[in-house]
Amino acid sequence: MDRIPAVKRVGTSSLTVFSLEISGEFNAADAENMCGLLAGAYTLKNRINLLVRINGLKSFDTTGLAAETASQLRRDASQHVERCALVDDGGEAASYVAALLGSDLEVRTFAGTEEDQAWAYVGAVEVAGKV
Repeated sequence: MDRIPAVKRVGTSSLTVFSLEISGEFNAADAENMCGLLAGAYTLKNRINLLVRINGLKSFDTTGLAAETASQLRRDASQHVERCALVDDGGEAASYVAALLGSDLEVRTFAGTEEDQAWAYVGAVEVAGKV
């Protein structure tokens, strides 16, 4: 049985807001997938706001991630992401994701109960079925 990817897109009400959900077991392949999804978003809009929902994350291990891929992810995020909202259901997962994206971003972390505030921060709402 194939592994279910830990990263998936979440539909938004705005073309300038991109959203992802991270759950399960996040590894280097998921980080590369995330990098590709974000690169696609950057081709559609040069500057975006980003919301990352962390929900039921069991593990976060990017040990096998190529250094160049990690550097590219940080460079691209610093050039294209205006503000980033991390919605964390508890634990330290938001700090892992923030470190993966780099320190040059305007990042705010919200508790799972504050997700509406996170959406307001990035200027959109979730739209089910739209990706």
